Amino acid sequence: MRPIVEPLLRELVRIPSVNPRGGSAAAEEELASFVADWMRRAGCDVVVDEVLPGRPNVLARIEGTDRSRVLLLEGHMDTVEVDGMTVAPFGGEVRSGRLYGRGSTDAKGSLAAFMAAMADLRTSGSTPPVTIMLAAVVDEEHHYRGVTHLLATNHETVSGAIVGEPTELRMVVAHKGCLRFQVRAIGRSAHSSEPWTGDNAIEAMADAVIQIRDVLGPQAQRLQDPLVGPATLTVTLISGGSGVNLVPETCTIHIDRRILPGEEPELVWAEIKSALEAGRSGRLEVMAPDLVDAALDGDAASGIARAMAASLLATGLAAEAVGAPYGTDASKLARAGIPSVVFGPGSIRDAHRPDESIDLQEVERAASAVADVLRRFGAEPQ
Repeated sequence: MRPIVEPLLRELVRIPSVNPRGGSAAAEEELASFVADWMRRAGCDVVVDEVLPGRPNVLARIEGTDRSRVLLLEGHMDTVEVDGMTVAPFGGEVRSGRLYGRGSTDAKGSLAAFMAAMADLRTSGSTPPVTIMLAAVVDEEHHYRGVTHLLATNHETVSGAIVGEPTELRMVVAHKGCLRFQVRAIGRSAHSSEPWTGDNAIEAMADAVIQIRDVLGPQAQRLQDPLVGPATLTVTLISGGSGVNLVPETCTIHIDRRILPGEEPELVWAEIKSALEAGRSGRLEVMAPDLVDAALDGDAASGIARAMAASLLATGLAAEAVGAPYGTDASKLARAGIPSVVFGPGSIRDAHRPDESIDLQEVERAASAVADVLRRFGAEPQ
């Protein structure tokens, strides 16, 4: 599929789609227009569905023999920021078989593979066993409002989903979730020449940070999942104080807790809140979460996992089900009752890097594997 994949991915990368992180920029609008036009030319029925102003999902479909069932290919169009990149972020330059630029790995390589696979199916003239729907969604890199909107507005029976992310061409059936929140220490300001007349919020927070490092963090890491590894609890940001000659009145930290399959994020947060606030009444406040994202607790025996494994074997790739330490839109689909796997070209270690790039041969192999799934899924009883 090289004649399709390379120019397609180059164009995807050349169109900026940086997530505005809550801002009002129409981040994915131009890219969504390109994806919609390309899929129409490939012979698919296309709907452009606005999620936020100037930020639409694109839905492209091929009707199957069984129109009552849908196989979903879901990939995101947005990328992280381009600050500090050492390659042209929107250049799409190819060197030694790798294509460089922001989003090449995360996750336009997967999106290109999905688009190429659907085009291949259309070109062949064959009808898939079930209806195929590609959802190119917005906002995965921030608050995943694209997939949330998709779930809220789609009323079809989705029998399985493949979510495109860099998995090194492995089938991921489980991954960690994420819980992020802030903790605020409240003190009393005073002049630093008489610190005893105040209450130092940074010192109060230091005590909490030590508790996280020595007690709560190790407790989290003792929780293990055989596919995704340990839970983690990490202090990632800290701020406090208002002047060099003042006892600080407030201090705030940000906490990142990685959630394991089977854990409920809200219960995890409540336990941390109770542990940190105990004995610190009025001095420490654990804020409500900024981000709640459950883990993917997948099933390697589901119909989509079996079809994906068979297609991986048929195209010469490893079929073993594995786990991942990062999060994806698949967890949202799975919690809505849609059996889901994560699959795509590239490595997460190349995502978000200053020199982000992807091996074009991996994108081609991913497209071939997905094309096989489109012809296979639903052909046998699920």
